[in-house]
Amino acid sequence: MAFDFPNSPTNGQQYTPAGGPTYTWDSAGTKWTVTGTGISGLSTASIVDVMTGTSTSAAVTPDALAGLWEKGTALASAATLVIPNTGGGLFHVTGTTGITDIDFATAKDGRSVWLIFDAALTLTHSANLVLPGGANITTVPNDRALFVQENADVVYCLHFQRTYQAPPVLGVPSFAGIDLSGTVPTITFTDTDNGADAAISGNSGSMILAVDTGNETGGAAFIKFNNQNVTYYTLAAGISSFQRNAVGSTIATGTVLQVQRDDTTPAVNMYLIQFANNTVEIGGIKMGTGGTQTAYVTTSDMRMKDAASRRTIDDSGQIIDDLHPVYFRWPGEPETEDFGFFAQEVVDVPQVAHTVFQGDRLVDKLPGEEGFVPWTMEHGRLEAILVAELQHLRKRVALLEGEKPVTASRKK
Repeated sequence: MAFDFPNSPTNGQQYTPAGGPTYTWDSAGTKWTVTGTGISGLSTASIVDVMTGTSTSAAVTPDALAGLWEKGTALASAATLVIPNTGGGLFHVTGTTGITDIDFATAKDGRSVWLIFDAALTLTHSANLVLPGGANITTVPNDRALFVQENADVVYCLHFQRTYQAPPVLGVPSFAGIDLSGTVPTITFTDTDNGADAAISGNSGSMILAVDTGNETGGAAFIKFNNQNVTYYTLAAGISSFQRNAVGSTIATGTVLQVQRDDTTPAVNMYLIQFANNTVEIGGIKMGTGGTQTAYVTTSDMRMKDAASRRTIDDSGQIIDDLHPVYFRWPGEPETEDFGFFAQEVVDVPQVAHTVFQGDRLVDKLPGEEGFVPWTMEHGRLEAILVAELQHLRKRVALLEGEKPVTASRKK
């Protein structure tokens, strides 16, 4: 705005432009000075003027300006909580009356206010009082919230801060039992990082993972241990317990693992542990029909062996001669003499090398040292070699004794 001041004014001459203050000419200082009350000749804005924000001809003093943020007089809670124009950007709210609406004494979009709740009350979400998450809030003493008028009578809660509360001390949860009911009750453990183990663990005199089919017709209780959806281990129907470190009248002290059936005399051979690939059974540990013996079995089905590669073992003597059975003592049992083979020597006999599972080839490594991997072998696989050689020797003995050579009685 440009003012058209008089030319060649005299000392004390005044000039009042439209909409502006009155100016007086000071000849000594050769300047126009503002004359009148207020700041720069303007009227002084009150705190109400500042809060309503409608005056265009009043100046603001620091005291009035502070009314925008300073702490105001506490407000009593009410269904419609009115924020006054008498100054304040922060108010305590007393009382427990629920609040369904918040209004500013003079509606002004953009005006905000902080409220501190001194007691428990309910803030009700609505179209005019929009709360975080669109849900009601029950306050506790010293909760704080920021509200702003966004459009006409619509007030939003932009921030809600819960008062600090010390987190509860959580003990170990105790359950008398967890009952899952339904047609397919399931507990699933998902390991999302493919690193740490998902586990059920416990420290007790007896920890039992029990599966019971109840009276379900045709039901078979089983527990599967899977890796990437491939079943690696199954605890089959009829098994009543799967225990570690069990101690009892029928269980030897120090037992590492026990698998026990409900009945002691099963009608059929029952697997205690079964090993299988993705297609068929490949072996396992069975309880005999009488329930008094254990059988360790591995696949030996003719149908699973290539017909074209079958031939009679005719070099059993050479294999036996190449093997080197020895007596030895284990480091931890110096008083007990054992016997067997050295896997590193058996692997050099071509016909039976596949019975050896090779470990590391670090000859200077000792058990317990980093990098040590023991060699192992399947001793039972040598049985066929021994039978073949025994049959050969029986034929030779029969010839030497002038008898008819022994022939197999099995069907060809």
